[in-house]
Amino acid sequence: RLMLVPVAGILDNPYQPREYVLEELQESLKASIKSHGVIVPIIVNECSRGLMLVAGQRRLKAARDLGFQHIPAIVRKLSPKQVMEMSYLENLHRVDLTRVDQVIMFDRIRRKYPNLTEAELAATMGLKPEEISSARAFLELPVPVQEALRAGMISEGSVTRSTTTPS
Repeated sequence: RLMLVPVAGILDNPYQPREYVLEELQESLKASIKSHGVIVPIIVNECSRGLMLVAGQRRLKAARDLGFQHIPAIVRKLSPKQVMEMSYLENLHRVDLTRVDQVIMFDRIRRKYPNLTEAELAATMGLKPEEISSARAFLELPVPVQEALRAGMISEGSVTRSTTTPS
């Protein structure tokens, strides 16, 4: 159901896949919301502790930064697994979600649901199984390289070339 919900009462999503947001993109979204309001409602889950964010982290942050008291939200009743899946699906096919964020997201799902096969995970995420298995190599990269990828300081292609080039 669609409702206006208090911004202050929305709990953070522990499954949020996006850990790095370019400041200029956030500022642009904030300016848009300041001018036009929140056009696309966020999604929240009704849980025992209150309302937990499922999708719309950047919109919620912008609304909080702008001092909004309420935000339009689609309120759902979801299981923890559904919250995780929806959170990841919401972000998976976005251009600005880095490969490292995707890999960490897949890894979190695999750790939370160890019996889930790569084929099942791929089907849930709308991907090919080989995309999931090839993503695992990124977890083996040194943390500074992962952070540089996230920040856009280096490209995925340059990392792939440097890890496959013999020394």
